[in-house]
Amino acid sequence: MPDFVKLSSSGGISAEFPLEILRKPGRRTMVMRLKYPNVILVSAPMCVSKAEILNFVAGNSDWVFSALKSLKEPVGLLGYLRENPYVFEAGKALKVSFFNSHSPKGFWIGDFLKGEIVFAFPDGDEVAFKNLFLKYAAESIAKTVSFVAQRHNFKVPKISVRDQRSRWASRSSSGRMSFNWRLTLLKCEFQEYVVLHEFAHEKFMDHSVSFWIYLNRLVDGARRLDKAVSAEGAKVFNVER
Repeated sequence: MPDFVKLSSSGGISAEFPLEILRKPGRRTMVMRLKYPNVILVSAPMCVSKAEILNFVAGNSDWVFSALKSLKEPVGLLGYLRENPYVFEAGKALKVSFFNSHSPKGFWIGDFLKGEIVFAFPDGDEVAFKNLFLKYAAESIAKTVSFVAQRHNFKVPKISVRDQRSRWASRSSSGRMSFNWRLTLLKCEFQEYVVLHEFAHEKFMDHSVSFWIYLNRLVDGARRLDKAVSAEGAKVFNVER
């Protein structure tokens, strides 16, 4: 049975919410997010007690009620691609089509020169398609990063592709870059910006004025692009959330 927590806002609104607690080794702080339809998800260090988690949630009740107003129903990947049948890879848009296959794992065939890609999987099996697409995304994003690196004379870094919840990409102090698999759904201009943003962190690990000056040398209108990625990428970021 799931846990439930009753919260009251400073405005006098009260409601009960399902609560999911995810304990992660190595995590030092608690992080809370709201997922559809109204579930509170808390990621917490292993040593934190349930009572501490409940106090943390209660102390952020106003945030919960505020976030509830903007909570959107998640968009399924397959449905999204049926309505927006393109993925973007290494500076090119590829038109997506689907083929019914009896292979449970599925496969894909891409023709980069023609700008086409076909995903084959059991018809209507959204889980099988997502698993297939995540494998494709790992290969596709590696190609995109390599493409951008070569264009700007950067050394191709080691990368990983993950289901990041709050960002498009990140870079560790060791130089390894991690990218959100949803990057494959972003237009090429935005993909290049995200990759260059991470390369800029090789020189400046923060978002100081020096960072933005350097990034603007790599890509004109860095601030404009940053805002555009946030605005136009909002729908993409909601896919499979």
